[in-house]
Amino acid sequence: LPAIVCAGRLSRGEPADEASVAADVARLRGPADAPPFWVAAGDAMIDLERRAAELRAGKGRRTPVPLAKAYRELWKKIHRPGGLEESVQNLAYADAIDYDNADLQVCAKSQPAGFYPPCRNCGLAAGNPTLRRHVEAIRTADGKANAEWDAATSEADVARLRTRLRADFLKAIGGLPGRTPLNARTTGVVPRAGYRIEKIVFESQPRHFVTAHLFLPDGVSAGNRAPGLLVPCGHSPDGKLCAKYQRLGVLAAQAGLVALVYDPIDQGERWQGKGPCLPVSGHVGVGLRAHLLGWNMARFRIWDGIRALDCLAARPEVDASRIGVAGQSGGGTLSTYLYFLDDRLKAAAPAGFITSMSRLAEHWGPQDCEQIVPGQAPLGLNHTAFLAARAPSPVCLVLAEQDAFPIDGSDDTLAHLRSLYGRLGHPDRVARASAPGLHGYREATLRATVDFMRRWLKDEGPCDFGPEGDNGLSGDPQGFVVPNGRVDALPGYRSSADLLREELAAATRARKPPARALVQEVTGIDVSVTTVPEEDYSFAGRTAYWTRFHSPESEIAAFDVWLGTSFVRERAE
Repeated sequence: LPAIVCAGRLSRGEPADEASVAADVARLRGPADAPPFWVAAGDAMIDLERRAAELRAGKGRRTPVPLAKAYRELWKKIHRPGGLEESVQNLAYADAIDYDNADLQVCAKSQPAGFYPPCRNCGLAAGNPTLRRHVEAIRTADGKANAEWDAATSEADVARLRTRLRADFLKAIGGLPGRTPLNARTTGVVPRAGYRIEKIVFESQPRHFVTAHLFLPDGVSAGNRAPGLLVPCGHSPDGKLCAKYQRLGVLAAQAGLVALVYDPIDQGERWQGKGPCLPVSGHVGVGLRAHLLGWNMARFRIWDGIRALDCLAARPEVDASRIGVAGQSGGGTLSTYLYFLDDRLKAAAPAGFITSMSRLAEHWGPQDCEQIVPGQAPLGLNHTAFLAARAPSPVCLVLAEQDAFPIDGSDDTLAHLRSLYGRLGHPDRVARASAPGLHGYREATLRATVDFMRRWLKDEGPCDFGPEGDNGLSGDPQGFVVPNGRVDALPGYRSSADLLREELAAATRARKPPARALVQEVTGIDVSVTTVPEEDYSFAGRTAYWTRFHSPESEIAAFDVWLGTSFVRERAE
């Protein structure tokens, strides 16, 4: 931690003497009686179960609770049987966050399940001049990026911008690995009415296993190929077995599409932690380590997606010239990234992600590690750019009207896209599908997604899907692809930590000694670290995640990455 603090001060041109570093470290670690977590400042949550019950019963009032005390209580509840699920459900009631640099507090009141606190960053930024400057810097960069696309008048202009932005994006996430054998194999087939589900495992990198379900309509074959749909999942603990993602696969099959729904890293059968599966925390645990090596969590997820696309395109039943991508939340992020990077994808319907960077900065701030690309804002990689770079290929924004990703920002981005597509002569290739509700798919938006793909990949009208209720293998013990539903039990398995450890060894061999010596000279800290910590991802990821959501210091650090002003853009030196 002191070495990280030192590097941060040096990158900002601030003094990095021992006293200054020690003072910053003390601020981050919090009081002596705080929980001894990775970074303890503000790393606490309210006892939401008790408070929510009181508020539902009409008792109590919005009394601020010190975070450190409240977090200890929540931590105890999380570690009892069933406590995690109950506590996560009740996180919905934390809606009034009072930020103060010296004394962070959280209030709670009754809100509908699934509620997301509005304008979190507006309240935080109001009392923090650094955050105010950061939010304003995001607005400026967002406007500049949109102006660049508003000036594009031809497909040649789009191609020029696309080439530059792809190169900048790939450099920012640390590049991508080289292709290696997929070694895809089918471990089982489950027949259903009108379609079948193949259970598949493949290797996105050698012995780095990815589990997936392939939904195949009856009648498709090598002689009767169908379009394909790639479905990256959002942050559901059960990954591909989540009812909404299974439902998307079922609807796609009913519409005559072959859909591949795959587990992201640290979800479903690919959970790497020792405790209960917490996908966001798992991603943050990997992402924090990846940052220190000049990588980004997006690198892992994008490469898994590209190899999943390889797997889908290689199937004899699939017409590889007609493949689309659709996903929700974290899957919406990946749908956006994959569409931006891979020309094999001919249509996209990202859900629960696309808004505008300005509104996201004002409302919610930087998100999870794969959604915070170093230098993203000044590079012009805003939400408009990710989709405009593929113009005039078809794209549909799938929205929840009360989403935490502000819908007014979505409509702003949509307006820029429609203007660009209109200038290119294809205004009909931009669509919008929405439904009332909070973050997540609804049956209406699932069907709209599949109908959009059916139009642009099959040149057919809306499908007669029939009644609701078929959620594939969700909740079905047949859903596991590998024994016991854990890829880490497969022979030769390599985790994210293994991949990072290998990169660390390579970076250590290439590192310039003076850089390490400088940090050690300035701080007096021994920084001769040669291994990636083996600690449980669920623990480190969880604590870091809550720290980011409740500490101005960690929120500023996340904005620093977005704006490219943080030391983490540099490599190991």
